[in-house]
Amino acid sequence: MSYAQFRRITDAMPHIVWTMQADGSYTYFNEKWLAYTGLSLADSLQNGWVQVLHPNDRARTARLSEQAVTHLQIGESECRFRRADGSYRWMLGRAVPQCDEASLVTQWLGTFTDIDDLKQTAALLEKNLSMVRIAGKVARLGG
Repeated sequence: MSYAQFRRITDAMPHIVWTMQADGSYTYFNEKWLAYTGLSLADSLQNGWVQVLHPNDRARTARLSEQAVTHLQIGESECRFRRADGSYRWMLGRAVPQCDEASLVTQWLGTFTDIDDLKQTAALLEKNLSMVRIAGKVARLGG
């Protein structure tokens, strides 16, 4: 597959797509990332993504990333990224190591999928279940 085909495919996806060399230097972010964050490609390639990561998610995300790199395994984490408009949305991040014939990592391929609506719905459901439990306890006490 040519680089132009790769770009067309990743730009057509509803996900943010990125690549990173084995040494940790980023080499690619698709158009969805650039539109989402408002960052330039140059800023993104210089670890600009850290600028848009929610401060409360930085330590956990760094720890999970380090574990994936250390153990050469698929990494997965949930974190919040700031959009160009300043709001934060939850993302599911996944990173997969790409190895050569000698099993040495040559690069990492990654995606971020917007899961904010799912997280908000889950939180609302949990709140409703909590209210039902409280109502049930109160009903038993009063009866």
